[in-house]
Amino acid sequence: MSLDNIERAQQVCLTCKSRKKRCDKVVPICGYCSKRDLQCCYDYPLVTQEDSVVSASHSASASCQLIPQIGQNSTCSVPALYPLWMQLNWISDPLPMALDVMLDLQVRQVIQSTNLPFTEISSRFFRDFHRWLPVVCPRLFYETARKDEDSPLPADYSVLVLSMCLITLHPPAGILNPPVSPKDLYLRVRMILAHVQSVICASPSLIQASLILAAYEYAYGRPDTALISVGTCSRMAQSIGIDKGSRNGSERQFSCELRLRTLEERNIWWGVVVLERIILCEIPHSNLRPTTKYPGKSAPLPSDLVPLQKLEESVCSYGSCNAPSLSEIHAEHVSSFGRRAQAVCLLDRVLSNINSGGETVDFLELEKLDREILSFLEVVLDECGREWGQHCPAVASTMRALFLLHQNILTGTMVSAKEEIAAQQGQNSLRALKTVTKMMADVAYDHVSHVALHNNVDALPLCCSYNLQAAIQASNESRRRTGCGLSSIELESLMALDKIFCKRWKPSLS
Repeated sequence: MSLDNIERAQQVCLTCKSRKKRCDKVVPICGYCSKRDLQCCYDYPLVTQEDSVVSASHSASASCQLIPQIGQNSTCSVPALYPLWMQLNWISDPLPMALDVMLDLQVRQVIQSTNLPFTEISSRFFRDFHRWLPVVCPRLFYETARKDEDSPLPADYSVLVLSMCLITLHPPAGILNPPVSPKDLYLRVRMILAHVQSVICASPSLIQASLILAAYEYAYGRPDTALISVGTCSRMAQSIGIDKGSRNGSERQFSCELRLRTLEERNIWWGVVVLERIILCEIPHSNLRPTTKYPGKSAPLPSDLVPLQKLEESVCSYGSCNAPSLSEIHAEHVSSFGRRAQAVCLLDRVLSNINSGGETVDFLELEKLDREILSFLEVVLDECGREWGQHCPAVASTMRALFLLHQNILTGTMVSAKEEIAAQQGQNSLRALKTVTKMMADVAYDHVSHVALHNNVDALPLCCSYNLQAAIQASNESRRRTGCGLSSIELESLMALDKIFCKRWKPSLS
């Protein structure tokens, strides 16, 4: 065959482009790939340095036509996913438009393979996970999706959508070889997120995606891995000033969108601070200290970033000037996430006492802290009657603080030079643990009934299993020391709820 008759592609192949090699554009396999027995692919519409913005937009639209738009329930076939090494080379492309196009395409493919339409993912996310950690503003999220309907979604937003898919994907029931399992999806999200973080600047969407990933790892029973992920969130947030508040000027001068972004960024930072301490509780025998500083007593509490129909009211009542402060325990109309922030503030003080490293313990300080925790718990429980699960995360964090405080006294982590005082404190801690353990058994019984009635295990807080295990451990310790623990019915309630939770979040361990 003469050289004139050799069929050539209009653009270089993806392998040569990613490796920055000269490509002879021969189809179906170029010379470089043929000599090295590499996979040669010309399928993807490339965007080169010489392409105009119009040409790049056209390529983006063409690639988006291969699969249904997010939110549509199309039944068209999905092209096979490209090899992972090739995906990562594309993600490293220095052109923002090329990165957006490639990531948008890949995210749409992965989501379609889960059989979860975008509307279902977002609905589940804002109905369930959002109540536990409200770090994504619903209106801003949906406005971004609508704004980019006819063009590829921004890379950081695509990663956020993928992380939301991960946290809402249930383990397949009765399917031996599902198209995408939660474990497979987790590995893909973690890999893509790491590479995107390495090629684009930090942004609120990337921090939100990393927080969701850390929460998933925590629920899955891997607090050590979750702590690394939340540490990444902390560094990204500090690099773009979210920890200090990135908006200048009076909030009253802002447009509605800017005020919403201010509220969202405040919640993101609170999410980092709160989640880091919740995770630290579950890493035993470590004197690790938080990488973030807890906000001061006068810091405005976060909002719940409520659904769309209530956002205007939320914006008005939760500006920096109007929001209750961290120290206002008895304030009215405190958000659920605000109560959670107050509960974790008490938990932070418990962690500080445990990890103080002193040879003696100030039991007067511990008793004062115990009274403050019980007083706060009384306030929150009084508000819980308004709606099921309204302050469930705050109650869970408060009970975790009580478990942590008194279990460490009993196990000898805290020692005193005066043995008689330590013995008396030990008896007080046994009584306190007996009370909080019985409360946890009552909560478990109520939650088992609620989950069975509404078939919604995702309504349970992600810290549920840790609290249940703490209650079971406290009951066993009480039985060993005093010969009296929870009744068999109460223990069955704890174990039944733990089994439900593990089946959802830890299917390989349940």
